[in-house]
Amino acid sequence: MEKQCENEVRNMRGNIRKFLSLEMAYKRAFVRECGGADHVWYSCAAVSGGETERKRVEAALIYELQPKINTSGKDSFNYPTTVVNSRGRHAYIPERIVAG
Repeated sequence: MEKQCENEVRNMRGNIRKFLSLEMAYKRAFVRECGGADHVWYSCAAVSGGETERKRVEAALIYELQPKINTSGKDSFNYPTTVVNSRGRHAYIPERIVAG
């Protein structure tokens, strides 16, 4: 499980780099929201069920937590009611999210 999480962290770092390089407007918004004394925090987790379930969990987190610069997935949740339970050390993710 720990090795899987390490791989997820590497993938997330790559995804963040891709996101920041996609469009300068996104990069400016990201830097504006996270600039100064702020820090960027991210979490990783093993999600059983493959890519479909990972996307569903991601959508639930975006829908419920409403990250500032996400432009999609904040106004609607196109899945059945989804419960995300988290545990471990994290700052901004509640222990239980119910989306839908």
